[in-house]
Amino acid sequence: MPRGGGAHRRLSQAALSSEYRRHLREAAQYMLQLVHKVGGSISQRSSPSRVDRFLERAVCLAFDSGEKRYWVVLGVLGIQRSLRIAGPLLKNTWTLLRGWRRLEPIKSRVPLPFHVLQCLLIFCLVRGFQFHGQLRAEWWSVMIGCWLGYHALLRPGEVDALRMGDLLFPVDGEVAQGAALVATLVVIGMFEAPAVLACFQKTMGYTFQTGDGRN
Repeated sequence: MPRGGGAHRRLSQAALSSEYRRHLREAAQYMLQLVHKVGGSISQRSSPSRVDRFLERAVCLAFDSGEKRYWVVLGVLGIQRSLRIAGPLLKNTWTLLRGWRRLEPIKSRVPLPFHVLQCLLIFCLVRGFQFHGQLRAEWWSVMIGCWLGYHALLRPGEVDALRMGDLLFPVDGEVAQGAALVATLVVIGMFEAPAVLACFQKTMGYTFQTGDGRN
C-alpha cells in the first residue's frame, strides 16, 4: 500500500505539539552551530556515521561549555527527526549523553514539608467527622492514602490501586515485638524489550500510631 505523503506528514505533526516541534527545531539549530564550531557540517546527504562523528564532538563541546543536558538531547532528537536517522545509528552520540546523565548528581526532593502533611491529615480527619457513611469513608480514605503515599514514597496510582487484601496488619503479639503494617504492591513494569511485561512485588513496612502514643 503506498504511503500518502500528505497523510504521513499530518499524522507525524499531530503526534507532537507545535511548541515541542518548535523546541526541537531550535535545539537542532543550536547543535548544528556546535557542529560548525568543531569544524564539521552535516546535511540530508551526510551518512549516519558522519552525523554521529560530528554530533559526538558537538556533545563534548556542549558539556565543556556548561550547556544543559536536556537541551542537547533535544537537539540530537531534532537532528534525528530532520535527517530521519534512527537512534541506534548514532551510537557514539547517545553513549556520551548517557555518560553525561550519570555524571549529574542525583537530586531527591521531599514532595511536601512534613508539617504540611500533618495539616492535610488533620483536615481530612476533621472533615470526615463532619459526615457519615460514604462521605466519611472517602475523607478518611484520602487521609490514609496521603499518609501511606508520603511515608512510602508511593505514586498516586499505587496508592489508588491498594486494596484491603494488600494490607497485612500485625496481631497483638507481633505489635509487642515491634512489627509494623506491611503493604504489598503488585507493580507492572515494562522493560526495554518490546511487548515484554514483568510483574514483581515490593514489600514495605509502616507503623501506625494513635494520638495517645499506642501503636
